[in-house]
Amino acid sequence: DRVSLSSLNRHAVATRRDVGTPKVGACAQHFRDIAPDCLVDARDEMFTASAAPALLGCVPQRPVLVIDCIDDVATKADLLAHCVGE
Repeated sequence: DRVSLSSLNRHAVATRRDVGTPKVGACAQHFRDIAPDCLVDARDEMFTASAAPALLGCVPQRPVLVIDCIDDVATKADLLAHCVGE
């Protein structure tokens, strides 16, 4: 999903310069700007329960924090179940 001019009012971190870029990139850059010592592993991919191990298990270390932008309740529940199980 990309930042659009009409969606700027719904994004806490995106600005006009982010229009046309992936939303995940705008968010990741914001986190890097405010916490440059943090490792941000931004993924612009569709989450599925079967993809959870590949998406969340191949980073240099286990995630301390997982942020999602999932709109679908069932898919969000799958992510939560995976995170709680790990």
